[in-house]
Parts: sequence; structure tokens; C-alpha cells
Amino acid sequence: MFIALSATSQTTTFKTNKWGNTKQTQDHDWATALDNPVKENVTIVETPTTFKATFGQKIKVYKIVNSSKMDEDTKVYNTVMNAKPYIIKVMYISSEKTYAILCENEWAVANVTDAVTAK
Repeated sequence: MFIALSATSQTTTFKTNKWGNTKQTQDHDWATALDNPVKENVTIVETPTTFKATFGQKIKVYKIVNSSKMDEDTKVYNTVMNAKPYIIKVMYISSEKTYAILCENEWAVANVTDAVTAK
């Protein structure tokens, strides 16, 4: 018998059609990057152990090292990809009922309304 996930495990899939490339902005500013977004399909899959971010045809997989809650609506993840550390933040904006997700100094998505959680 093979069990893929434990009963407490869950996967959340976020989808949108644009993202901000913070590597190409001065000071790696996510707000500026989102003002001039790259328009392509984006899927971010959060599992208990990884984030898999797909931007068009490009796939990035980040292994979660640990996580903590910054506040009621924000969770911060310390991750690693290719032996390099990355910080990913997942924020729920309750007033807008949307999500914003950013990988510091890399990419950001905002106004995400398509978020599906499965156990």
C-alpha cells in the first residue's frame, strides 16, 4: 500500500495570468514589478514540502526548509532551490479576498483569486 500524503497534508494551487519580475527592477521592488507585469499563465502549487512555480513554460521548484506566521494573514517560508536560499511569502488580503505571493528578489504575483486547496 502506498500513501502519498498524510491526513493533515494539503496542497494549495494558485493561478493567475501575470507576474512581476522583481529581478529586473531597481531595489528588487515587487510593487514596481507588478506595475509592469509579464503576461503569461502562472501556476504556484504549495505542498507541505515544496513550492512549484510555473511561469509559462519555466518551472521552479523550491524545497521548504521551515515556515512561520508573520501575522494572521501572512506566512513566511524559508526555501532552497539549487542550494540557494529563497524567502517566499504568502499573504491573504482579506479586504480584497485575494492572495499575493512573492519570492524575495525573484518574482511576485498579486490579486490572485483562483486558489484551490485539496487534502
